[in-house]
Amino acid sequence: MTPAQLAGGFGLPSASASLTGRIEDSFRRRLDALPDQARQLLLLAAADPSGDAALVWRAAGRLGLPAQEAAPAAEAGLAEFGAQVRFRHPLVRSAAYRSASFKDRQRVHGALAEATDPTADPDRRAWHRAQAAAGPDEEVAAELEASASRAQARGGMAAAAAFLERSARLTSDPARLAERTLAAAQVSVRSGAFDKALELLVMAEAWPLDEFAAARVDLLRGLVAFASGISSDAPSLLLKAARQLERLNLGLARETYLDAWGAALAIGHPAAGTMAEISRAVRELPTSLGPSLAELLLDGLTLLITDGLTAAAPALRRAAEALASDSVSVGDGLRWGYLATVPPLLLWDDDGWHAIATRQVRLARDAGALENLPLHLASMGIVTAWSGAFGAAAALIAESEAVCEATGARIPSYAALVLAGLRGSQAEAVPLFDAMINAAEAASQSLTAKTAALTPGTSCVPPAAPSKR
Repeated sequence: MTPAQLAGGFGLPSASASLTGRIEDSFRRRLDALPDQARQLLLLAAADPSGDAALVWRAAGRLGLPAQEAAPAAEAGLAEFGAQVRFRHPLVRSAAYRSASFKDRQRVHGALAEATDPTADPDRRAWHRAQAAAGPDEEVAAELEASASRAQARGGMAAAAAFLERSARLTSDPARLAERTLAAAQVSVRSGAFDKALELLVMAEAWPLDEFAAARVDLLRGLVAFASGISSDAPSLLLKAARQLERLNLGLARETYLDAWGAALAIGHPAAGTMAEISRAVRELPTSLGPSLAELLLDGLTLLITDGLTAAAPALRRAAEALASDSVSVGDGLRWGYLATVPPLLLWDDDGWHAIATRQVRLARDAGALENLPLHLASMGIVTAWSGAFGAAAALIAESEAVCEATGARIPSYAALVLAGLRGSQAEAVPLFDAMINAAEAASQSLTAKTAALTPGTSCVPPAAPSKR
């Protein structure tokens, strides 16, 4: 499922593929043959994907649609109105919704909002109110913001992004519009909806932005470039944002420097100068009396670059202990998970690596945070493969690849290559080896190429083009 499909029903029916469109057209022709009120009843049911028959009938009563209008839809084999409303096929729902006029859609969403209990289901009510709105509506926009907060708390990251995007579109005040659009973009990044995040950033830039908002745009573009793996621009974008944020929000500046450090690490040698520049800049920042998790981690990693591993080891150990603690908040765990295993790896602490990787996978799954879940799964896959549990490692790697397919992220197949090497499977390793190196060279990510070449078990693989290596 795509991030949009993961939004828990807080999305609208759509169809895009040519085959899907042709099937939907066939259902639309059958819908056109129904009486008008039967079509309106199907539109009403299609506008709320919960299938809650009681809700549909309450809303139908507000629209003056009698219960007997369900019979023609059932006789045509399009939908059943029983204890639950069930469409014969998802494309029937799509056709019923998309073939209706905008005015009719607004009308049924308004009826559904009125029929929804504001105490029992405030989020669904807010969503329907938003779809029924004829123009900007600050009251509904604020309700959607509250719904987004509740969605994030229960792990509905994709739903939160949908709420925030709609909230922004119902906002008329330019300053508040920019803030809500940036918030929607940030949650879209977390949910793995990278294209949507970039679309929202373009939308935000259409409005006057103050210096802080402009720096956040650069920050989010850098995060998209890093998490999606489709660009080598992430370190420079994030470094630029961090420098801008130093005088605006020192805490966020530190976090952005840490993001930049992680992005530079992923690229390897081409970003070595950037990594050194990041580390020198961080060493010049004032120290905190009570350092945050991000600051502890950043201190250890920058010392590694400026002073070497021996000097950095105590700071790295403090960071590793903090990252392994049960007191780490969900927010910190999700935010810094992709770098959390670096300190134990540098300290040869396999038990710490395993504990942190396990915790990160659980946090990302529970929160629906698809942005970094593939990296956590791959890390867990590597440490599991090293333990000899090849079947379990293969399952984790397959899950990582499935998430990448859904989000469009492109991360190097480190874990799959490690597993193939440890299994001694040349048939698996050869294509992975060549694909990783070719992709790494195309994206200027030398670390990936070096890792592929040094992966255990692949030394028997003859390089197809030695001059490139």
